[in-house]
Amino acid sequence: MKRSRRDRFDPLLSPGVRFVWGTSLLVLFLFQQNPILKLLLVCLFAYLATLSGKRIRIGYFLTLIVSITVFNLLTPYGQVLLQVGPLRVTRGALVAGAAKGLTIAGLVFVSLFTVSRHLVLPGSFGLFLARSFFYFERLYGEKKRVRRNHIIADIDAILERVSDVDDEKPGEESRHRTSAKGIVVATGLLLAVAATLAIPEGVLPRPG
Repeated sequence: MKRSRRDRFDPLLSPGVRFVWGTSLLVLFLFQQNPILKLLLVCLFAYLATLSGKRIRIGYFLTLIVSITVFNLLTPYGQVLLQVGPLRVTRGALVAGAAKGLTIAGLVFVSLFTVSRHLVLPGSFGLFLARSFFYFERLYGEKKRVRRNHIIADIDAILERVSDVDDEKPGEESRHRTSAKGIVVATGLLLAVAATLAIPEGVLPRPG
């Protein structure tokens, strides 16, 4: 079985601190209205996701952003930039669609590097989420074993192997503590993202 990629945040932040950190980044990201800064933050989040051991399919996310932008053009408003038959490409719809696509991509990237399979939330629902994250990570690590012509059989085999895993229980946190370096890294990134909200209007061009 192919070894999973190393999660560089694992030895730095405990699952709980990591979750709070990601939630804080997410809130700051949602307040960002400048499309250029939003794009830069999405690129940063994608890089952080790769550091957490996740493999990012850039083509998939580019297609997602472009698709959302195109669909948003169906409700035109603002200055007309181009007209192709009955379709009018307007500045307002174009910028708003791109912002929506970037927001969705950013949300996915943040969840990839801040939600750990070791995360424990209170209550039965928290236990359910912890187990879900645990088994998702296991399935994610074996996704390449699924063959196009044997999808059902391969998925059944993977599920059976995953259900037999006993060497690591979901939610184990004894070896996952927050280090001083982790606090510095998390705080620095949090302040950097917060600083983008303080950039005055006009410093960067704002489409639309």
